[in-house]
Amino acid sequence: MYQGIFDTHSHYTDAAFDADRDVLLSGFPGEGVSHVMLCGCTPEDSQRSLLLARRYPHVYCAVGVHPENVADLPADWLEQIEALAGDKKVRAIGEIGLDYHYEGFDAALQKDVLVQQLLLARKLGLPVIDHEGYIYPRSLKSQSVLQVLLNEAEKLGVKFKYNTKVTGLSFSSDGVWHVHVPGWEYICDCVILASGSQAGLAKKPAETYRACRDLNIRVNESLSTLAAISCRETWVRDCAGDRTYARVYIHCDGSEESEISEYGQVQWVESGVSGIVIFNLSRYASQWLSEGKSVRLRIDLLDEYTQEKAGEQFQNLLGDGCDIEKKLCGYLPPHVLSVIACQVKEQLGKNKKKRKEGNGAGGDGTEDAARLAARAMKNMNLTVRCVRELAGAQAAAGGVDLTELDLKTLEVKKWPGLFVCGELADVDGECGGYNLQWAWSSGTAAGKAAAGGVKIDSNFSAETASGSYAGRA
Repeated sequence: MYQGIFDTHSHYTDAAFDADRDVLLSGFPGEGVSHVMLCGCTPEDSQRSLLLARRYPHVYCAVGVHPENVADLPADWLEQIEALAGDKKVRAIGEIGLDYHYEGFDAALQKDVLVQQLLLARKLGLPVIDHEGYIYPRSLKSQSVLQVLLNEAEKLGVKFKYNTKVTGLSFSSDGVWHVHVPGWEYICDCVILASGSQAGLAKKPAETYRACRDLNIRVNESLSTLAAISCRETWVRDCAGDRTYARVYIHCDGSEESEISEYGQVQWVESGVSGIVIFNLSRYASQWLSEGKSVRLRIDLLDEYTQEKAGEQFQNLLGDGCDIEKKLCGYLPPHVLSVIACQVKEQLGKNKKKRKEGNGAGGDGTEDAARLAARAMKNMNLTVRCVRELAGAQAAAGGVDLTELDLKTLEVKKWPGLFVCGELADVDGECGGYNLQWAWSSGTAAGKAAAGGVKIDSNFSAETASGSYAGRA
């Protein structure tokens, strides 16, 4: 059973849950759902969400006006939302945003209501939950996001120093931190280490890792994750350029007990396989290879069929022959299908030789070809040679061991005032924005704790702020 799941966006005030709402919400902790965030859509719905959140220690809420509900708002709607937002159970302003999907929308009114709620969130120091999952500049450029953040930091008097090598980090007897750079040192009450991981960098950010080790902070080996996998079989290059949907299984040392699977699109490359489904499995490959284990992939190209059912269909299509590339062209892209055809023809030759020698089973060629094609498509086996190096990976496992950190603040237990966040901590997630979300969430948790004077609820911590993550302890 999953543990520590945070349902970050829900609408359990909806009438669809009237029959079993209490049973559902009260039963979540026993099913592995540790936290729930309710989202308000109107002032009235926001009030209902708050009342519901107060009934359960693991339930929190956001209050706000959904873009589809901006018409007919009372004159004091913003005051109502602000009053509700003062409750300790309210952790965000939302669900807010823009929605131009349905006819009859008032774009100007939606924008006005959104801006007022964004200003309220800034005033109260609360994050927002957006209807589309994000609020992005109209330019749709990531550089604009950075500039907006820099503009806000400038307003707050935050100073930045770039392109400076940190040569050391020390803690003095008077309880302050010293950040050493060439020819200078910065004296700080708190230091947040947020250098990122070693993924995607030709030159590794060794200074931060070295500083942690010098302070006797345990740092786990960095391993590639979200990366392509290279295989030993030479025929994979013949599949290069094709994409196929498949269920991919990964296991180590031939043990089925360790088998993990993902379904998605596989991209065939010269050296092996890539794509999101492979990225998500690459973490296990990296870990097992680092432990000296042999790792294999089994690719099921026909996940929706049993092997027997596929064999029956193939036999009907092949008729008296075994022209797999022509008769089965609708099942797989050409390069992959050509490899399957070659493997089947090779096995047919071996079977024919066995029958001649009286060592194999009988059966006509058509039946053999159909069964062999089905078996080959359901069991495309590959031996993992390596995972793409860190410089070519999108993320990395490894970093500061989680046992070194207070998981509610991300402060290093043995060093007061020193915090670790983002990919420098040994936390990594699958594709889909989870690693970026962890960077934002952990940075927020560490920043608030470092700033001091912020009361952190005992049930709401950095450990759960980002959703579901797995650190290697």
